[in-house]
Amino acid sequence: MPSTLSNILGWSYVTSWCLSFYPQLIVNYKRKRVDGVSIDFLYLNVLGFLCLTIYNLAFLYSDTVKEEYKARHNGNDSTVQFNDALFAMHAFTLSVVGVIQSLVYPRSKSQQSVSITSGTTIWVVVDGFFVLSLFVYLGWWSLELIDLLYFLSGVKLYVTVCKYVPQMLHNYRRKSTVGFSIFNILFDFVGGFLSLLQLIVDSVGSGDLTGIIGNPIKLSLSLVTLVFDIIFMVQHYYLYRGNDHVEYDEENTHTHPHRRHSHTEENRAFL
Repeated sequence: MPSTLSNILGWSYVTSWCLSFYPQLIVNYKRKRVDGVSIDFLYLNVLGFLCLTIYNLAFLYSDTVKEEYKARHNGNDSTVQFNDALFAMHAFTLSVVGVIQSLVYPRSKSQQSVSITSGTTIWVVVDGFFVLSLFVYLGWWSLELIDLLYFLSGVKLYVTVCKYVPQMLHNYRRKSTVGFSIFNILFDFVGGFLSLLQLIVDSVGSGDLTGIIGNPIKLSLSLVTLVFDIIFMVQHYYLYRGNDHVEYDEENTHTHPHRRHSHTEENRAFL
């Protein structure tokens, strides 16, 4: 029974999280603009899901990682499932599509490039990965391959927070969520809840509650996702509801104070 329930929850959360990527891509395509989405959000998404993909595939298919995990968790297997890896690969692919859209479609001048903070984060992560890989290869500080994967899981969690904060601030500065699909958030919220529920069911079913914290990336991502999705829903449905007029070019508002474009019909389509 726990196994069946786990499979249902697993594929349900994967379906919901996979679907969460399409509304925003469709909105960008229809509007032929990406000004409703933070550029940092798009690029950090790629980095985060690349880390998650490597993490999940290694836990599923690396015998070395499996043995190292068992040695640290009383001989128990990890709670990483095939659906986790499938979601990560799908998410990485669509995140790349989002970045391509940002290069093709116009955006406001304030969004022309990734912020210094996000750019630095990307370079630090890449450099850190290669340095730790070298340490693991040389056996320094008793580091094992699983430690490198836990580093990637930490990066994914950090990147998740970093990508949500710029989008939250982007909505706040514009006092609007026009161009930012709420369906993305609704699917994301359902997926986060089901992912957390599957993790709990798997751990209870195996009789090892440490399995919950033994898969820190899944636990942390679920919790962080739920918190930020609630914030986005409050912004969309309460704080900025009805704010259908947004400056296309925020930096030109001082020279064209009345230059606004109506998105009323577009905004209604995202409710």
